[in-house]
Amino acid sequence: KNLTLNSNVFQTLPNDDVLQTQMIDYISKNYSDENILILADSKNVALREKLERTFPSAKVVTEMSANGFSNALNYNKENIVLLQSNDIGYVSLAVRLLHNALKSKKNNITPKITLATVDKGSVFESNSLSNHQLSDLHFTYPTVNKYSNGTDTFSTRYLKTYGILPNKYAIRGFDITMDAVLRLGVSGSLNSANTRIGETSFLENKFAYLKNSNKGGGYENQGIYIVRYENMEVKELK
Repeated sequence: KNLTLNSNVFQTLPNDDVLQTQMIDYISKNYSDENILILADSKNVALREKLERTFPSAKVVTEMSANGFSNALNYNKENIVLLQSNDIGYVSLAVRLLHNALKSKKNNITPKITLATVDKGSVFESNSLSNHQLSDLHFTYPTVNKYSNGTDTFSTRYLKTYGILPNKYAIRGFDITMDAVLRLGVSGSLNSANTRIGETSFLENKFAYLKNSNKGGGYENQGIYIVRYENMEVKELK
């Protein structure tokens, strides 16, 4: 991720700032009128402060308890809970309390809650978290790659050749190659193709290169997905 961006370098993996920025933009455009709650542990103070500046009307939840969430939730609006932590104890408690809150009522109204993060760490892949609970909370996050279903031609031929479906690294290799071939085929040069071809999307990866003159003049990939858990499946939102 920390490449020296010389003028002939194309960084194909979007960095964390790109993921955060696009997720924040997505929330701003789609949930600006909703009730936004911010939860962040002590290791994410800088990110919490960034979210507070971006969403000045958001509520920062400091009391991790049923009462704390009940007081912060709005039962007449959708609640967007931004959770920033890579600590399994903190995250699992928050998920459990939020899931329990889905069953609560005020004036015979149950709350609508969407759990989201602008920086998804490995903690959300932990077996200690319930995918059923995350699905009920419509867990939403930015990601470099989406999930393909294995029915495409590449995956079918890969399975026939090797006896297993390709993992995300094999698919990424395929996607990068297809994107490079397309760009070279259009103009014969990756640099000049960048101005003629915008965003491309293949099996699991997007490519949308932006020249960064501040880092040596190379190109950074801005192509990411916003996805959500829904009915035990991962759905693409953007």
